[in-house]
Amino acid sequence: MKRLAPVGVAGAIGAAWAWDYSLSPASAVAVIGFHLAAGVALAWFLAGVASRLCPRAPTAGLCLAAFLALGLVPALASDLDLLSPSMVLKLEAVVLSGGAVLACGLGLLIARAGRVAVAATAALAAVAAVKLPVVEPVVLAAPMTLAMAPDDPIARRVAVIGIDGGDWRVIDPLLARGEMPHLAQLIQRGASGVLRAIAPLYSPVVWASIFTGKTPEKHGISDWYSSHAANRRAALLWDLLGGCDFDSIVVNVPGTWPPEVVRGELVSGFPIPAVLRPAVLEQAQVLGQVFTPLDRTGMLVPTIHLAVDGAGAEETVVAGRAVLPPRVRLRHYAIEALERHDILPPPKKRLFVRLEAGSGGRNRLKIGNHELELGSGAWSPWLHDDVFGRPVRFRLRALAGGGLYRTPLFQDPAQPMYPFASNPGLLKRTLGNQTYVVEGAGWRMADDRDLRDVLFEHLVDVEEQHLSTALRLTSLLPDWRLLVQVFTITDRASHAYWRYYQPDAYPPVPPDELASERSRVEDAYRFVDGALGRLLKALGDDVTVFVVSDHGFRASSTTSWGDHRPEGIWVAAGPGVKPRGERVELSVLDVTPTVLAALGLPVGRDMDGRPLPNLFDPGPKLAMIDTWESAEPGVTQQPKKQIDESTVDQLRSLGYVQ
Repeated sequence: MKRLAPVGVAGAIGAAWAWDYSLSPASAVAVIGFHLAAGVALAWFLAGVASRLCPRAPTAGLCLAAFLALGLVPALASDLDLLSPSMVLKLEAVVLSGGAVLACGLGLLIARAGRVAVAATAALAAVAAVKLPVVEPVVLAAPMTLAMAPDDPIARRVAVIGIDGGDWRVIDPLLARGEMPHLAQLIQRGASGVLRAIAPLYSPVVWASIFTGKTPEKHGISDWYSSHAANRRAALLWDLLGGCDFDSIVVNVPGTWPPEVVRGELVSGFPIPAVLRPAVLEQAQVLGQVFTPLDRTGMLVPTIHLAVDGAGAEETVVAGRAVLPPRVRLRHYAIEALERHDILPPPKKRLFVRLEAGSGGRNRLKIGNHELELGSGAWSPWLHDDVFGRPVRFRLRALAGGGLYRTPLFQDPAQPMYPFASNPGLLKRTLGNQTYVVEGAGWRMADDRDLRDVLFEHLVDVEEQHLSTALRLTSLLPDWRLLVQVFTITDRASHAYWRYYQPDAYPPVPPDELASERSRVEDAYRFVDGALGRLLKALGDDVTVFVVSDHGFRASSTTSWGDHRPEGIWVAAGPGVKPRGERVELSVLDVTPTVLAALGLPVGRDMDGRPLPNLFDPGPKLAMIDTWESAEPGVTQQPKKQIDESTVDQLRSLGYVQ
């Protein structure tokens, strides 16, 4: 019976890990079975060793060995970053097995001191494991910054409005035709110019440089894979203002997930983990699905061909594979590695879909628990479902010819799987029952001829959510000093539709396709100008406004998409800004120092940018301090936290990584 004790401990640990990861029944049985087998191996093959090494407590020693090898080692491997997500499975197995063998030896040696030592070690190991920061907190801690009082500020409140990918080569013709009137008014009563980005031209990297005034080497966000906000080593503009007891409202800045504690409210921008990973790895897209009885061979977005019967077409379809985070703080590297290599398949989310022809050109639909009718080209309201007990939302769009497009499944903002606000309670009050989508469907969807219009409509819908959230937050936090809102539709549309905007730079496009899509890039800018007008009207006349972009756009020389170029835009207008006709070039590193100077706050000498001279009238008193940050930023530290696999899938769908 004594030999059964380590087997029981091992089985209990396996059951705990299976529960922690919400594994499918088959995967849970496999995990528990492996742990039981490991327990049997410990009990039979190490029994003699245990009797010699720890004669006072051989059974307790075997139990401690099982606990350390099967419980603590996998969690330590995750926390200490011993293994790389790109490491081959065989090497992962070798490293973990070596760690388990060492843990077994340690457990048996400790047992030489008796059962009390075993119990104390197990308790200490359990406490240490629980305290491991292996699952990021819901909200990151704010960096430590100095508390400063403004000295003779030029601006009382500042709004920084981002037009992601904004480019004068698109804007100037629209201005000449009078099609961006709100931006034109800002330019007329203020100053403007080229905002030059620094390499690499990745949105999270450049926006981090814009809002820290520092280079990537200092702020720590160097590429898409390090865009997890925990890697950031420099305080952002709103962190500095928070230390001065000023409220900030920050919405949709790329590279701000997970959110951090902010005085006011921060609503994260992309990238963020997905609710589901694609059902088929080869597709590697987070684009949604099309349901149709028709042939769609060669289209990019995954298509489910419904089985046709006498009254319609139906199928139970796989919407994707679960990417559920662990229920508690602990992670198991081996389980995640086996899921990543598709050896331990995670549970799949399934939806029942039925299409029937209705009257008046409308189709009757049943999907999940919902029944509704949609006419061709119409969108459904936001529908509710769940992914293994966690609420999600999605929309449907009827396609010509009877097909049906489903957006990706997005988390419910009221009960998010991955919280994305610094103050979730305030965001819940702000949204009410409205939907908020941090990351929409990927712009590579524009390669699918049936979905080019659908993509643009979806991008507009998501941008409307971001704008309305920012507007409601200004009412709930009326004493804010800084508002930051980034519009990303211009970037998405430029990537997706640039070949229609600048067709001469690409292989010939069919005339009918060119005619239907040529206006999309400009449509995105027109939408942003209208949104800018709504935002400016709500803010009032006492706000100094900066409009900035992280880069511009050009034709790609290697793909059919639009590509980034360093030359972006900036505009400043409002109280304190001196009107000037000529355009002046700024660096993205100059934005935060210029805003600090406008607010009467000092600029850090450790910032790589400086305030634009002669922008304000009267000129502000320029004060300098060594640094705003009260802790050494550690510029030589390398980022540890990589974005997860579902986030990589989304970036593939956006075309940012291959």
